[in-house]
Amino acid sequence: AQAASEYALQLAPDRVENLVWFAGMMVALNERSRAADAYECAIELDPFQADLRIRLAQLQVGAGNMAAANACLAALSDLPDVSSTDLRQAAHTYLRMENPVAALACLERSIAVDVGHQVQPGMDVWFETARLHEQANHLETALEMTQQALSTPVDAARLESLPVYLMQADLLARLGRSQAALAALEKSLLAVPADVNLVALDAGMKQTLSQIHQAFTQRLLES
Repeated sequence: AQAASEYALQLAPDRVENLVWFAGMMVALNERSRAADAYECAIELDPFQADLRIRLAQLQVGAGNMAAANACLAALSDLPDVSSTDLRQAAHTYLRMENPVAALACLERSIAVDVGHQVQPGMDVWFETARLHEQANHLETALEMTQQALSTPVDAARLESLPVYLMQADLLARLGRSQAALAALEKSLLAVPADVNLVALDAGMKQTLSQIHQAFTQRLLES
């Protein structure tokens, strides 16, 4: 496969798809410098393909070159029609760089792109955005994001919604709305199917359930 990618690149070095194929092979072989060079060439040929910049930035993060990675991702702000998927990838890359402010901006832009295309962002996107707002101490905005995450009955009834309910209850309590916090915890317990196999749940979900029960008991005692 490596020989094939190198041969294809020799035949048509100005084709983006060949450069991307070659870069992928170099990543697999841990030849990250050659992969980065290939992505840089691809970006020169097609500067509007956002995912190329994100892949290059991820390589630069892996190499510890944060300044270059930041410059690469910052260029996304000048690109039109960046997909919500690419923006979320950029957000995750920013988080690896410990830049939650830039990550939040990318997530909010991804939500705007989805909404503009009349696509409902997933619960995970709203929840991740809520967590970053909470970290920035934007509690009311974070609360609004949790409500968006639980905006459809299907999402609200899923076991995966439990961390969202737990966060929502915590935010409400911190905002001095104890009764609303208790109501959120009650809804979270209703989202647990009656026939759920508690033993089969992963450790993270078991911990979330335990935290919900503890918070529910505490709110009852306080009410």
